[in-house]
Amino acid sequence: VTPIKEMGLNLAIPHIDLENLVGNTT
Repeated sequence: VTPIKEMGLNLAIPHIDLENLVGNTT
């Protein structure tokens, strides 16, 4: 896995978690 791809995954995972948290709290 390339560093850029890894960064993308690392950024995507928290992004999804944030959306899930926001969706659950609202």
